[in-house]
Amino acid sequence: MKIKIKIIYGYLLALWIASLGTVTGLIVGNYHQQKALEARLKASKNRQFISKLQVDILYNRPTKQLTNYLQDPQVFQREGRSFIQRIDKIQTMLNIENQSDKSSTLKDLRPLLENYEITVGKFARKSRNIINGVDALLTASPKNREKAEKLVVNLAKSQEFADFVDFSEELSDFYKLAEKHENSNEIYLLQAEKSRNQIIILSLGISIAIGIILALYISRTIANPVQTLNEIALQVTKEDNFTLQAPLETKDEIGLLASSFNQLICRVNKLLQEQQIYTEKLKHSKEIADADNKAKSEYLAN
Repeated sequence: MKIKIKIIYGYLLALWIASLGTVTGLIVGNYHQQKALEARLKASKNRQFISKLQVDILYNRPTKQLTNYLQDPQVFQREGRSFIQRIDKIQTMLNIENQSDKSSTLKDLRPLLENYEITVGKFARKSRNIINGVDALLTASPKNREKAEKLVVNLAKSQEFADFVDFSEELSDFYKLAEKHENSNEIYLLQAEKSRNQIIILSLGISIAIGIILALYISRTIANPVQTLNEIALQVTKEDNFTLQAPLETKDEIGLLASSFNQLICRVNKLLQEQQIYTEKLKHSKEIADADNKAKSEYLAN
């Protein structure tokens, strides 16, 4: 494999791990974050619902909101209608909550809300009857004010009103529970965000470590064979030993360079051998020529 390809693959691997870790961190973190947000939202809605229901229940006081208007029939009619409307509003709110998904309400609260819806209905009917009765008495004669006041007091002392208003105390524990769930889900949300960041940081750390390892590996892959070639070249020139060969450890550019270097040494060695053979032939030819010349000189001298 070529060095260029090794480098490309190495950095692609590091980039892939970083991307995978980042995407995984985002997916896992967002999943748990979404669950935490949904749970916190549900707990917050439960807390707000319970708080609103408590306030709406405790706001309705027949003796304070109706008795003060007995002297004016028209004002009493208006306040009486407002009182009934507030009770009906509570009943409607309970009906919507009871018809909603059961998982959105605290487990033990749903049965109580269903029973309380019946209680509110009973109190609404009794309130409507008494207010209509008081309205009829006041319309008939202002002298009936004392009787009308007794009817309002009886409404405030009735079992229907007691059952209606006492439910707010039962809601206190559920309010604390909903608030506790909301706080715990807020912690869960922070933990989900922390886990997401940890996964992303870990993946980036791994990719950096892989990048460093690959850089060291590639540098050694290039530097070590080059250093070996340099040492062999120095030994060849120093010792005139053209039989040395560089090891072929890889098939990349460094391997090709080592192969070319070996071929060069072989070629030089062959040329030297040919030169030596040629030199010996010349020497031998010269010796023969010298012997012939000597023989001719002796012959002529005789």
